[in-house]
Amino acid sequence: MMAATKSYSYFKFKWRNFIYATAGLLLLLSNIFVLSHIILATDILSRKPAARCACDASRLSKSASPEDAFSNTNNPLFTPQGLEKLISENPYPRLYEPDFTGLQSLCQSTRWQQHVYMSCTENPGGLMNVQNAVLNCIRYAIESGATGLILPKVQIRSSQNLTELRSGDHRRLARTFRRRFDDLLDSLPTSPSEQHPVIFGLDDKMLFSFPPDTDVPTVSQNFGFILEFRRDLSSLAALAVSRLQKILDRSKTEKKYLGLHLRTESDVPKGWSSFRTYGETALSTALDNGISVIYVASGDSEGIEKLRQAVAEYEIAVTSKWRLLTADEQEYLHSFTFDQQAIVDYLVLLQADMFIGSPESSFSSQLVLRRELISGDIAVRDWRYIDETNRLVGKGVFDYADMQWS
Repeated sequence: MMAATKSYSYFKFKWRNFIYATAGLLLLLSNIFVLSHIILATDILSRKPAARCACDASRLSKSASPEDAFSNTNNPLFTPQGLEKLISENPYPRLYEPDFTGLQSLCQSTRWQQHVYMSCTENPGGLMNVQNAVLNCIRYAIESGATGLILPKVQIRSSQNLTELRSGDHRRLARTFRRRFDDLLDSLPTSPSEQHPVIFGLDDKMLFSFPPDTDVPTVSQNFGFILEFRRDLSSLAALAVSRLQKILDRSKTEKKYLGLHLRTESDVPKGWSSFRTYGETALSTALDNGISVIYVASGDSEGIEKLRQAVAEYEIAVTSKWRLLTADEQEYLHSFTFDQQAIVDYLVLLQADMFIGSPESSFSSQLVLRRELISGDIAVRDWRYIDETNRLVGKGVFDYADMQWS
């Protein structure tokens, strides 16, 4: 574990989605909080480290705030009232209603093992890496029958160098996992008990290691929805989409926008899709479909401006979250990390009429999965699938594409 670690909030865990399915599954959140009752939908990861102690669920904040959140009273979003107003007036729409009956059946058929806990280490990487790691941790806990789950902090990548994050080889799940897990328990000198609980640790090699397709479709297609993004950042995304729609309403062309994940930031490895590939594909797609607005999600501000200049002569506008949000909203969003800010991009791209992304990126490939699921094209489940609304351009491929939850 690196010396300097912080726990940051990306998601809310849907406790009510598990309340009927996991009778004995108490989720113990290491360095964050311990719930004694599974009764409250709350942020799964707090923005500030918390002491390792149990706390009553009623004391947990339903929406974590940025660090020093309520010190800047000149910006209403840094006040409790202003933040609540943002959330209540700008809810992000429910684009898909998950069906958790498959998960319920899975949990009811699981042989739970009392006083056995599954522990996962901190999660390195970008937004979708973190999400997949947390989901895998929960899924492994169910697979092993552990009645407790210790979730990790998020390993924050360097703000100066996006390439500074830990990585490792990845392993697939063998279907003999439960048998091997039980054998390991049986080999212990003392059986798990309240006085002698057993904690098994999973390291970051499990990041992309559980193949969702080994579950029945009602589980694999809905399991990812047990996590929801933070409500405040979801509301900023809702505002961005609303303002984008107003721009389209004034347009004389098709009332559609193209979403582009321009994966050309400083941490992109050599050989990944080039700016030219993204630019040419985005331009041809826009022209072929009468689209006049391209929403770009990228940490490469120079690349966004370069694209804006390249398509200007075709009367195609290029915009981003920073152009659609007000000064107060931008200030609030700037208080989050680079990967947390990507939540706004993800949710805006999710509603795009057409999407272009990177075949090497877990962000793009998961987004295609979620878009296909929402559109009803759930039989595809292929990260390299190309149709008229979803394209992953370039010669590369995401090596662990079949290890990502929808």
